[in-house]
Amino acid sequence: ATQTTNREYMALATTKVIQVPHLRKQTSMLLHPHLKPSSSFARRRLVAAFVGTQRALQIRQRSYHELSYAQNGEPRDVLRFRSDPYSADARSFSDRDRRANDTVVVDMKYAPLNPADINTIQGRYPLPHASLGKDTTATSSLDPGHRVAGSEGIGRVVETSSPDDYPLDTLVAICYPGQGTFRSTLSVPKDRLICIPRGEELLQRHGAGAGCLYQLGGTALRMLTDFVPIQAGDIIVQNGGTSGVGVMVSQLASSLFGAQVISIVRRGERNAQQFKSLQAYLCTHAKAAIVVAEEDLTDREGIHKLREQMSQLSSSTSPSTNVPLALNCIGGPSAKNLLRLLDPHGTMVTYGGMSMQPVSVATSQFIFQDQRLRGYWHGRWLLQNSLDQRQTMVDEITNAVLDSGVQCPPHECVPLAEFEQALRRMDSNGHDEDGSGGDSGDGNGVDANIRRKIIFDCQEQLDRS
Repeated sequence: ATQTTNREYMALATTKVIQVPHLRKQTSMLLHPHLKPSSSFARRRLVAAFVGTQRALQIRQRSYHELSYAQNGEPRDVLRFRSDPYSADARSFSDRDRRANDTVVVDMKYAPLNPADINTIQGRYPLPHASLGKDTTATSSLDPGHRVAGSEGIGRVVETSSPDDYPLDTLVAICYPGQGTFRSTLSVPKDRLICIPRGEELLQRHGAGAGCLYQLGGTALRMLTDFVPIQAGDIIVQNGGTSGVGVMVSQLASSLFGAQVISIVRRGERNAQQFKSLQAYLCTHAKAAIVVAEEDLTDREGIHKLREQMSQLSSSTSPSTNVPLALNCIGGPSAKNLLRLLDPHGTMVTYGGMSMQPVSVATSQFIFQDQRLRGYWHGRWLLQNSLDQRQTMVDEITNAVLDSGVQCPPHECVPLAEFEQALRRMDSNGHDEDGSGGDSGDGNGVDANIRRKIIFDCQEQLDRS
């Protein structure tokens, strides 16, 4: 500062300080004709004003907003958009520094609205922290009595106490459940973030879709990796084939393992042409080998017909006819169909229950076929595994998307302030993971009958100010 000329100090004051309304009085004092900028007093005041102005301008640019709720209930009734245009985050970084020296501040960019987020707001979906003795940072920055919704997303590092591990402007993924990602700025311990390799390339090529990769893709990758060894040519059967996880399963199984996926989906209200279009999309873009309607598997004849298709599929591509793995996110009769298609000694992994019906299995399937039932909870995996293991998962998914042609699930980007529109969108789809309700196309080549993931743009409100 001592090397800066008087003229430069005055330029700083006139071009910077005067832009901030609440500093105009201070600016007038600094530019008073009787105040000589050559004095040490003037220099100190000008430098202080400039530094304070820069901080004020940053705060104005990063005006804070969030989606939070004070009590559990239906999201449309309890969720509120709250904003403070004069604060980037009500908890100052200096306060966080006094509490811990491993804090990173992230400007959230994209955060998806997952069914688990809806169930968490309703109070029907537990967070894994309680049973594992972990804490969470989902408390509202504007009111400690409120909780911020959201558990996934990506953003940029804007303040860091660990510049070597998390440099400024680094794109990071929130890989830790219950952090409250539906807000413009998030402050978290550094071990809850994962640096995204080739993040700028990913964002440039896939935009908002990158925001839902690591929970949906992470769930898919873990289920394909952690339960049974998948060999090239193996057949995997799944329900919920149009869900975000279902789309990632069929792509990752094909691209990384050389396996083939049978996707069972609801026909719902689709007519014959619409369902044919859905099948074509899932086979072409999502790399499913066969797409079959749930409604066609209600009797033995339908199951037998599908088995014949599977046999022809395996013989045309590989001598393997193994069906070692089934993935269930529906439950009820749909899960029973998966067990009928699964090999003896095969494993069915349940990761959702959208039908709200239990998973039932015949005693003979346990005793004589030795079929195995397992459960998977991605939030628990994230908490129980190390930072290095989470980083490896993020690396594998990112590389699969950028190098192996895996596509982000179909999505629609909505500003946080327009969350009510997003909730109506989910309601119109009936909250079912297959999305059998009608949808409109998004103009990006996504079929109108495909369920699209809602992704919040956490920064768009800033662009409007």
